This record gives sequence, structure tokens and C-alpha cells, in this order.
Amino acid sequence: MYSSKDIKRANDASIINYLEQNGQKLIRKGRDTISLAERESLIITPSQNKWYWFSRQIGGLDYWTL
Repeated sequence: MYSSKDIKRANDASIINYLEQNGQKLIRKGRDTISLAERESLIITPSQNKWYWFSRQIGGLDYWTL
């Protein structure tokens, strides 16, 4: 179980920075849309620091706990 402090820290972290630091190749899809090279159905909106993985129908912290 994650504490509320852990969840806040995860929500405040930049998704883009995390992925780049972990060697993920990112592809710009639009003005404010990025996907992973290996998982093009995972779409990130950097301005909102949000993402959605369309093929799995999940978003938010679910990805980090898979």
C-alpha cells in the first residue's frame, strides 16, 4: 500500500522526465501529445502530466504499479 505522501510525490513527478531517465524512446505525436516508441497506444499529455494507455484502458498511477 502506498502512503498519501508517496502518491502525491508520484503525481508531482514529471512523466516525461521519468521515462527519459529510464531509457524510453519518446515520439512527439502532436503539439501536446507524446507516445512511447514501443507502445504507441500509450499517450502522454505533458502540459497536464497525464497519460492514458488506450490498448489497456488504464491511466494514472495504474501504469507504475503494473
